[in-house]
Parts: sequence; C-alpha cells; structure tokens
Amino acid sequence: MFEIIVGSGFVVVGLIIISVMSSRLVKPIREVVTRLEDIASGEGDLTQRLDVKSKDESDSLPSSLTPS
Repeated sequence: MFEIIVGSGFVVVGLIIISVMSSRLVKPIREVVTRLEDIASGEGDLTQRLDVKSKDESDSLPSSLTPS
C-alpha cells in the first residue's frame, strides 16, 4: 500500500513538472505567432519589438525576428 501512495506521489509531481516546463516552452512561441498573425492581417505594428528574456533555443526565434 505504501508503494502505491509513493508511486502516485511521484506521478503527480512528474505531471506538475511536465506542465510547468511545457508552458514555459510554448509561451514564447505563442507570442511570436500572435505577432506574426497581426503582421499578416495588415494590422501589425512593425516598430514593436519582441521581448527576449533568456538565451535558450526557444527564444532564438524572437531574437531572429527582432532587428538589433
């Protein structure tokens, strides 16, 4: 019985970690998609910059779209 409770706890903790990490990965991509959709619809402001908060792979897309 104790093993089932501990195993269930590990599963719950693992699901929480997966949820947090996936939301951190998807958020910058969603922001870029929203900005590109605005530009494609003709209503986007081309003078706005995309905020880059980290130096990992998921933020390299906004970095490449924002002029230096």
